[in-house]
Parts: sequence; structure tokens; C-alpha cells
Amino acid sequence: DGIDTAYSPSSSKYTLANQAIGAGHSTIGTSSITWTWSSGGAQTDFAYGNDSNTNAGTTTNTYWLESGLSANTQYTFYVTARNGNHIKCGSPISHSAYTAASVPGAPMITTNTVNSLFVDINPNGNPSNTTYAIRIDGGSYSNKYVQSNGSILDSAVYQTDSDWGNKAVTGLSANTQYTFDVKAKNGDGIDTAYSPSSSKYTLANQAIGAGH
Repeated sequence: DGIDTAYSPSSSKYTLANQAIGAGHSTIGTSSITWTWSSGGAQTDFAYGNDSNTNAGTTTNTYWLESGLSANTQYTFYVTARNGNHIKCGSPISHSAYTAASVPGAPMITTNTVNSLFVDINPNGNPSNTTYAIRIDGGSYSNKYVQSNGSILDSAVYQTDSDWGNKAVTGLSANTQYTFDVKAKNGDGIDTAYSPSSSKYTLANQAIGAGH
């Protein structure tokens, strides 16, 4: 007879959200990284985490401060947009970065000869792959750097603590005080501040011509 019924109960569903874009990071510390991203358009919130499951948490912000990390260690984060039904939008985007290296401790300086001193780096808890540069001031040197062979030049040379060893720094003057400090570099090439400094005199020239 062509008579319509009432409408059925209704059903509703959100379309998928636009995926997040521009994954990156803003600030790093020795134990934290602030991960960042941008909205790709329309979304309800974002899910993030350390793997593609993005189950660490959700937020309406476009950043995540991750803490409890280790110094100079590479981490990767993942983020994906969610719609109003909390459905994630396809494959997440990701970004990797290193935490900052720890500022080295004061180096240990020991006397060697009238023309050299030994310098031993204090890693201060950094992992073994961390690299360091050794700066020297004193005598005729101002803001110069120890080279891998122990000589002194203008440019910083970076090596691991193991490669530096207890480095004999040569080309020094007798009975002269030299000051050393050290900076570390993380895996992304970001330097720390310089360590506290340590100073030591080279040996004096021995007296000669004893007689009466």
C-alpha cells in the first residue's frame, strides 16, 4: 500500500582523522626528550609511544615529554592521529634522536716530563661510544685543543675515552701551569658544556753545573 515505517534506530561513525605530520623533537636533556609533531588537519587526539603500537598514552597536545632515559642514547618515538571513535589513523609517523651527553667530570692531570703532561678524561657516566674533545690553556696556548697524537692545534678533535686513554700532551714548556677541560658530543653531534677544569705544572728543568 506504499505506507512508510518510522525510521530505524540510527548509527553514527567518525571518518578517519588526518594523520599527524612533521615528527621531530624540540629539546633534549640527559634523561629526557621532548618529542613534537603537527596536526595534519582534523583529528580528536593523538596516540604516541616507543613503537608502532603507540600505546604509551594519548594527548590533545602536539608534544610528548619522555623522561627516564639514558644519556647519549638514541630513542625513537611514534605518533598517530585518532578520530572521535578513538580509531587510529593508519601507520604512525616516527622520529629518532639522541639524548644529551652528560657534561664530563674534571679531567685527571698527572706530571710526566718538563715538556708533557698526562690527561685522563672523566666520562661521568656517559656510554662508551661518547666522544670528547680536550681543551688546553696555559703558556703560549689559549683555547687550543689536544690532537689525537698529543700535539696541540686550533681545531677540536673528538675521540672516545678509550681512544684517548691517558693521553700524553706534548710540546709544553718547563715549569709552566696548564689548564685542561673537556667537552662531550652526543650521537647527533651536539656538544655539552665544558667540564670543570684541572691544572698542573710541568716539571722544572733540573739544575746543572753543581760545583764549589
